[in-house]
Amino acid sequence: MTTQPQDQLNQWLTLEMQMTVFHKDAQHDLHHERASDWFQRIAGDEFSSTRKTLVRTDEAKVDNKHYSLTNDPLKVTWNVSAVPDVTNGSIDELPSLGSFEQASQEFHDTLGWFLDECPEITRIGFVPRLVYKTDSKEETYKFLDTCLKDIKVDPSSQEFQYRINRPRKSDVIAGLAINRLSTWTAAKFAIRAVSGDQTQNQPVISHTHYGCVLQLDINTDADRKESIEHESLHKLWDELAKMAAEIVHEGDIQ
Repeated sequence: MTTQPQDQLNQWLTLEMQMTVFHKDAQHDLHHERASDWFQRIAGDEFSSTRKTLVRTDEAKVDNKHYSLTNDPLKVTWNVSAVPDVTNGSIDELPSLGSFEQASQEFHDTLGWFLDECPEITRIGFVPRLVYKTDSKEETYKFLDTCLKDIKVDPSSQEFQYRINRPRKSDVIAGLAINRLSTWTAAKFAIRAVSGDQTQNQPVISHTHYGCVLQLDINTDADRKESIEHESLHKLWDELAKMAAEIVHEGDIQ
């Protein structure tokens, strides 16, 4: 597939982004001050914290985005998603973090410091979820057919989903395999939100939307046992982001 025209690239909207790092050794002290300090750097003192035996989750709304930080013994996961804009009791537009390029850069600008402060890790993953809006099911299937060059997408089919992993070797760390997992889904959906007005009992629901939902999971080899040096993490993260951008720009490619 050739690179998409710029006007098509601009139609990819970022719904959420996620960063996950995997500990070299299991961590059981999930309620330590360091985890709280991490989230305070994003949200200040105004955030909620849910604490269970093996999982701690901190959450907050910051600059019309929803941030969460989840700690468990094996990994740390940061997630940011867009907050629906409820106007006059309705949601007119899909909540979005903007274009992929914009959202990816802002994600790194906001959380890049964590790559310097995270515990010793053996694995890292970048998981963005995007949507390409269309006007109908038929238009969605035609768009998917241009993105997935190795398969024929039948526009008369239903509930289409295609998932594939095309691993590559890293250019940053010799011998390191990087998984390039992409999931392409034809979707018809509405956004549901709960009104902040306690007097309203009904949820707010958006108009119906059609589109292609693309979830990427660009992550390093799960079988690696050696630590990833902190000095390499920023370059490795950039490599993961570039691999994700390549799929957004060019579709499913080797």
